[in-house]
Amino acid sequence: MKWDLVLPQLLLNDNAKYMIWGKLMLRRMGESGIFNVEYRKFPPKLFALSRPGHMTPFILNGKKCFLDDWDYSYPTSTISEEFFEKNPEHKDLKYVFKIQYSRGEIPFFTKLGEKFGIQIFPFFMFPRHDFELGSWKWKNGDHKYLALFSGRVWKFRRQWNAYMQKHPECISVNDSYLKVTDKRMNAIDDDVYLDILKQTKWGLCLRGKGTDCKNRREVEYLSYGMPLVLDYKPYYPFDDEFQPNKDYVYLEKPEDLEKLKDMDPEYFSERSTYLYKRYFDPDVLGLALIEKFGHLFP
Repeated sequence: MKWDLVLPQLLLNDNAKYMIWGKLMLRRMGESGIFNVEYRKFPPKLFALSRPGHMTPFILNGKKCFLDDWDYSYPTSTISEEFFEKNPEHKDLKYVFKIQYSRGEIPFFTKLGEKFGIQIFPFFMFPRHDFELGSWKWKNGDHKYLALFSGRVWKFRRQWNAYMQKHPECISVNDSYLKVTDKRMNAIDDDVYLDILKQTKWGLCLRGKGTDCKNRREVEYLSYGMPLVLDYKPYYPFDDEFQPNKDYVYLEKPEDLEKLKDMDPEYFSERSTYLYKRYFDPDVLGLALIEKFGHLFP
């Protein structure tokens, strides 16, 4: 028996490929064939909570949920007494699924739940736009680059970026805009980024602004079966299967990148492939949701 899923009509917009994490994830879930899907208009002001566009409503088996996909931990604080006074149509809210769920915020989430009768859960990460997930498969070999980092250089990442700039076997890029200078990729488009990926042995994700950070690069690297390297320990609903030095290599400081030269990436490539097919592939996202949270939606 299929579950009933009501999604915002906004997700059918022609600009869907530019949707941020949560909206694109929900759209893919709706296209998977796992659910009986209905598209409906939701109050437009809802999409401007705290940060524009980061709180998306959906209804699963008759229970209203929000998907909070702001990546720096904060917006759930928008759910307050004032919010329900101004938005009485959402007093039936039951669950909030939060992509950047920090274990350090659990006491705050617990208080919200006790006060408003909602529950807040950690959720999955997904790419920012309709990226070419799994368009090629990583193979071990003589790669040009030892490790690739892609993203903006927040203060937590500066020492890593400085180290990588001094070591030509490592490369640091920003794919937000198209720009190539001095043979070093400062900002690139998807085609250039994919080409660099194919020349790289380890996919490196670095901590961002939040705590217990997730990074959309995790999903991208996993989709290619690329061995994963992190300097943080992300928190997923399936935390027992996303463990440091079991499912990915955990490094504490930039100098630790040297350790990768003596490590066999094959095992971590296999773990990447497994995790992607088990939890992150767009075709299984809905099944993963049902498996982990199905008891909430009888």
